[in-house]
Amino acid sequence: GGLEIALACDLRIATAGAYRLGTPEVTLGLLPGNGGTQRLTRMLGTSRALDLLLTGKTLTPQQAHEWGLLAEVFEDEAEAEVYIEGLAAGPALALRNIKRCVYEGGQLPLDEGVALEGRLVEELFRSEDGHEGLTAFVEKRPPAFTGA
Repeated sequence: GGLEIALACDLRIATAGAYRLGTPEVTLGLLPGNGGTQRLTRMLGTSRALDLLLTGKTLTPQQAHEWGLLAEVFEDEAEAEVYIEGLAAGPALALRNIKRCVYEGGQLPLDEGVALEGRLVEELFRSEDGHEGLTAFVEKRPPAFTGA
């Protein structure tokens, strides 16, 4: 169940370790019934998803990274915290619009997805955060995003 919960997240990161990731439900005569069959297939493609689902095979964190299940594998929790804190301090409006482009735009024909992207970038250019980001770049300083 842990991997299925992680599959529902925008990003999956991990620390290195001896644990394994997978969907072992088939070894119990079951299937991963919390979205595992659907999310794995969309994420990995049919062949790799079926390899995990039909065999109950598990992966090391490094293998899961190589397969595309994990975005990053960090050596320790301190490294992971730096990554997480960087995301949390980022420009909330831009992060929201990027996710919208990926999730919503990815379901549209390409021309409509590109049009959505254009509307959302225009929205960001008009935002305070967009102005702050561009000003900070010109002034060669870190931006101070407010989410406005």
